[in-house]
Amino acid sequence: MLSDRLKIFLYRWFFTNLAGLTLGDWLLLLANNQFRISPRFWPRATFVTLCSVGNSLQRLIENGIYSKKLEAVHVPPPLFILGHWRSGTTHLHKLLSLDDRFVTPSMVEVLFPHSILTGGPMGMFMNWFLPSHRIVDQVKLGVNEPFEDEFALALMSRLSPYFGWTFPRREDFYDTHLTLNDSCESARWKSAFRLLARKLAKKHGKPAIFKSPPHLGRVRHLLELFPDARFIHIHRDPLEIFSSTCRLIEKGVDGLKLQNVPWNKTTDHVLSRYREMYEQFFEDQHLIPSGHLVEVKYSDLVTHPLDAMRRVYDDLSLGGFDAFHQRLAQHLDAEKTYSRNIHEDLPPDVKARINSEWSEIARRLGYDIDG
Repeated sequence: MLSDRLKIFLYRWFFTNLAGLTLGDWLLLLANNQFRISPRFWPRATFVTLCSVGNSLQRLIENGIYSKKLEAVHVPPPLFILGHWRSGTTHLHKLLSLDDRFVTPSMVEVLFPHSILTGGPMGMFMNWFLPSHRIVDQVKLGVNEPFEDEFALALMSRLSPYFGWTFPRREDFYDTHLTLNDSCESARWKSAFRLLARKLAKKHGKPAIFKSPPHLGRVRHLLELFPDARFIHIHRDPLEIFSSTCRLIEKGVDGLKLQNVPWNKTTDHVLSRYREMYEQFFEDQHLIPSGHLVEVKYSDLVTHPLDAMRRVYDDLSLGGFDAFHQRLAQHLDAEKTYSRNIHEDLPPDVKARINSEWSEIARRLGYDIDG
């Protein structure tokens, strides 16, 4: 086995979340960004190019075998975890993944969506590149761990704000994909999501639990795809969200980069994204049918996890919590040693900006940040 230090080296210089692109999509993405790749990331770009050839072949094989079969696949109503980055969505996703009545898309499935049904060689090699934990915190990494479907949708549609971290010269353009209000783009994105959902349903035969922070601002699109879907909205103290998201951007998105440009807009970036996502969520929230949405505070999930999870199951009428309770309790007991990041106090001028731009959102979520 490779040491974590060597894995981090390979992750920083070679492996990337773009490794699941097909050759055609990879070339289109490069062309749209005028093939501007910083020299530091040439090894990573070479790795993506090599992988893309195999992905193209895998997509041809998978489409040839399953394209007709997938049209008849019934997709059970999924469960969506909604929440801004660093609000506890990953923690909640992991807890829900313990309920074997559901399926949570795995890392290898979302990073290589063109071979979900036929399998592929990359899953066998991914652990060579993966550190045991995420660089930004102590969350466990592994090819079979629950992962964000946003990565699969990005690879399948080329529409994602995450490409703004890959190509920061056009970060403002890719941020337009945050809420997908462009009708042409949303149609392409929905087609990709429909295909992803059918593949997972075909493979697992269970309702899926999807988790992706950008989904917070896409409720109307999700309901158009899955009218009977249920939603868990998890939220956290905005000051903690701000600190933790800044840390994510500054230290945790290195695996997405292909351009090494000066970055001094982190504060503006976090403030504007949070505001845009929540304004869209509040606008669309009324579209969710009664009994299909539950709100959870991150602090409640951390301090009283069993009570919080029982309320989720009861409010959404998911059933089966008593059978799930023991497995959940055992997992929580084993995770008691998990160490969460401690964030330094924010400078007064930053706190003032947060209060100015987020105060109404914070009030609606039940937080007082005017302190």
